[in-house]
Amino acid sequence: MLLSYGLRLATAASMTAASGIAFSRTAGAARCDAAPSFVTVSALTTAGAEKAMAAAKAEAEKNGWKVTIVIADASGTPLLLSRDGASPMTVDIAMGKARTAAISGKESGVFESIVNGGEARPRLALLSAPLLLMEGAVPILVDGVVAGSIGVSGVRSDQDAAVAKAGAAALFA
Repeated sequence: MLLSYGLRLATAASMTAASGIAFSRTAGAARCDAAPSFVTVSALTTAGAEKAMAAAKAEAEKNGWKVTIVIADASGTPLLLSRDGASPMTVDIAMGKARTAAISGKESGVFESIVNGGEARPRLALLSAPLLLMEGAVPILVDGVVAGSIGVSGVRSDQDAAVAKAGAAALFA
């Protein structure tokens, strides 16, 4: 048992040395000095999600719109959802729009335009992608990297987009 453990340690140490990664112990935690292997990214916090939700709801209420609003993380997983008076069917649509913006890093309306012929040639292959190709969601970008997204459904798509944009703008005000 001890020999096996010692061999594993020796093997791990030689593999680590061969890879050029240096590990050090700082305050009881391992630290990896392999900067090129890692990046630091921004993640939407609960406080940030709540701030975006409040601004998005204010925009919808100002216009008398009953919508579902989804604030999602960078993977498109919902962090917050609000559905004050909107139809139940808008929940899945808002979640799909938020996921599309998160995983693509683009406003969901970009894809609707492409499929509807907004480009020289419609790209119908997008119809088979796991995206919701409707306007109404925006990514939340920090230094060009997705930190989250906001998807909205319940009124016209351009109005959904206005609500989503109001929520995102509040994070950078």
